[in-house]
Amino acid sequence: TNINIKDFCLDGNRIWVLGSESNNEVSYNLYAFDLNNRKYFHKISGENGLTEEPSQIFLDHEYNLWVISNNGVFLLKGNAFTAFSVADGLVGNKVWGLNKSNDGILWVGTIGEGMSVIKNGKTYNYTKANGLPDNYVGKIYQTKQGDVLIGTSNAGLSKVSYGQNLSKIRFERLPFLDGIRFRIDDVLEDKNGTLWVASSKGLYYSKDMLKYIHKPLSSSDTGDIFIQKLLLDSIKNELWIATRFNGVYVLDDSTVRRFTPIDSTEEISSLVMDYQRNVWIGTRNKGVFRWDYSAIRQFSEKDGLVSNLTYILYPDSRNNLWIGSNLGLDRIDLEALSRNEKNYIRHYGSDEGLVDLETNLNGVISDEFGFLLSTNGGLLKYEQDADKLNSVPPKVRITGLKLRSQETNWSQYSSDVDAWNGLPNKLKLKYDQNHLTFEFVGVSFRNPRMVQYSWKLDGFDDKWITGKSRQAIYSNLPPGKYIFRLKAANSDLFWSDEVKSMPFVILPPFWATWWFRIVSVLLIAFAIYMYVLTRIRGLKEKQKELESLVSIRTAELREQFRIVDEKNKQILDSLKYAKFLQSAILRSVDDIKGNFADAFVFYKPKDFVSGDFYWFSRYNNISVFAVADCTGHGVPGAIISVICESSLRQAVLGCMYENPAKILEYTNKYVIDTFSQTNKDIHDGMEIALCTFNHQTNELTYCGAKLGVYLFANNNFIKLKPSIQRIGWDRSTIKFENQTLVLETGSMIYMFTDGFGDQFDYKSKEKFSSVRLRKLLEANANFSAEEQHNILEKEFNCWKGDNEQIDDILVLGIKF
Repeated sequence: TNINIKDFCLDGNRIWVLGSESNNEVSYNLYAFDLNNRKYFHKISGENGLTEEPSQIFLDHEYNLWVISNNGVFLLKGNAFTAFSVADGLVGNKVWGLNKSNDGILWVGTIGEGMSVIKNGKTYNYTKANGLPDNYVGKIYQTKQGDVLIGTSNAGLSKVSYGQNLSKIRFERLPFLDGIRFRIDDVLEDKNGTLWVASSKGLYYSKDMLKYIHKPLSSSDTGDIFIQKLLLDSIKNELWIATRFNGVYVLDDSTVRRFTPIDSTEEISSLVMDYQRNVWIGTRNKGVFRWDYSAIRQFSEKDGLVSNLTYILYPDSRNNLWIGSNLGLDRIDLEALSRNEKNYIRHYGSDEGLVDLETNLNGVISDEFGFLLSTNGGLLKYEQDADKLNSVPPKVRITGLKLRSQETNWSQYSSDVDAWNGLPNKLKLKYDQNHLTFEFVGVSFRNPRMVQYSWKLDGFDDKWITGKSRQAIYSNLPPGKYIFRLKAANSDLFWSDEVKSMPFVILPPFWATWWFRIVSVLLIAFAIYMYVLTRIRGLKEKQKELESLVSIRTAELREQFRIVDEKNKQILDSLKYAKFLQSAILRSVDDIKGNFADAFVFYKPKDFVSGDFYWFSRYNNISVFAVADCTGHGVPGAIISVICESSLRQAVLGCMYENPAKILEYTNKYVIDTFSQTNKDIHDGMEIALCTFNHQTNELTYCGAKLGVYLFANNNFIKLKPSIQRIGWDRSTIKFENQTLVLETGSMIYMFTDGFGDQFDYKSKEKFSSVRLRKLLEANANFSAEEQHNILEKEFNCWKGDNEQIDDILVLGIKF
């Protein structure tokens, strides 16, 4: 085409021309050529954008193209996007299904308006009136054999037949669910030549395009699962299946499995795989998910997407992922995302050249210069090379300053006022003139609504404040020296190097000046001095009175302390003697060791005297030994222990050292008889574990009242369970039962009260517990008795730490 050039501008490798195509044509158009690509040609005329006939063009500092006409000036924005609509010959503006066949024909389906077929700049439109099976065309696909298939919303799947004359295209409906109204959303062919069809009635496949077989996704799938999108992973030989309401499935050979990282009720809209083989899953209400075969990650409005409603996913050749929604396009820079950069999402809206923000479901195909996109406003063409980052930062200016949100004559507060912008120089304000509003602007014509500002008031702000507001408001500023600093960034986050600044001073009130403070300090110091001097005189007089009173009180206190010390000594001597008496009833450990292979006693009273006691006696070949826990501890517990020990001794003698059950029954009677001498109902007594051992037969007979014993024999640790009754607790007759065992040499028996298990840990405040004590005894049962005693003592001290001991401790171990 010959073009008569009237004006031109050079933008890198692209040249913009204002001209006409022939000498006879009087109207002027805009033309774009690429100096590195002879195939590139773009024309803008009154039919696709020009509202007035241009007379001149020029590029501004951001390389925006401005067009001057007789009726004004307008800016050409969004050079990367070109829209094609009904005005350009399309059958409708609500574009849906897209495909470019191998012969260079562009097939454009719409939502309810038919289909356009475009070749060599000529458009042929089809509707139901001239043979199209349905006006709703959502999927157009070309098989490996070259057949073009049309998927519709109401008329199933059709095969297209055409020759050189594209005005006589014929459509043949394939035998797929004849007589049923259903929708086709996706079609693809695998490496084996099998054709897969995603429909509102489920997933189907065919090997000959004549017979279509339903592929159920689960045992309950009877053809009611709406299949939305298909994705073929040819390397793993897997077919990804996105459903409208039932999540995602994966078909591997003939096995279908649910993709569990996505919820089974998720509404899926799109599926793609990027060049790093990550699978991206678009949803209708939760944004986009990425599966990298190790973890799932969600991207939503919280991460910077303009909308959680996803219609289109498209990975381009420059490692970007495009996301089409109801509010425009988002582009994720996958390389920036992999580097964990913050600004990896860029939004495209009306300011970037989109004529309509709402895209349509999975309507995108690649193009020689970028891609083609389906929108409700027509077919959108995107050119990658024209989509350049705006590296020119905005021109930033402080445009105004207000005092208390009001316009102010600054000449009375400053040395002079700038005649151009009305801003004061060397501004000085009073202490109560501390509410200031700074107004500013950053000029960027490419996308003025996305200009960001960052400001900082030196002397007040610790860091820069960033936002889109064109005002910075400061109230209640304290007196001091300040500098207001300002910078701005364009929509691509290129910040201005220049920082506009404005210094000013807020003067302090007279009572905050240095001289006033010095005088005030001197006066206060003198007043304090006089007060202290007067106070000292009064205190000296009081001191004399107090010294006399103190001497009298001191003598009285000394006498009281003498009496208290004497009483404490008497009590302490009594407790020591009580301890001596209680110790007298306890046999020594050596006595026990002399009758068995080995033994130990870990005995640690809480106070001087204890409510716990152990007991041992031997008559001929019978040894009797016991561990008892009497009610209470300290002096009350010790007194009860004497009563209980006496009753036990009497019962053992009465039963001739045999039959522990009878011994405990008699002991219970004797204890009750002792306490029954008072009219009060006393519930005191003891818990006891009692054993007899026949040294000839090695028979051990055990009977217990609330206290069990643990036996270690043949590397097994067993518990002999006691009766649930206590000694001396209930006046009714109590029966006890014996448990008899024959012990082997080396067996060990353990008897203990609850004091060790009830002790609290000094850190966690947790009880030691009988379970932990049992494990401790079991783990060390093969050591000698002395070593076991030392282990118990060390463990108890470590557990208790600085805490108070809460009860008497008694553990008896005997080895046979």
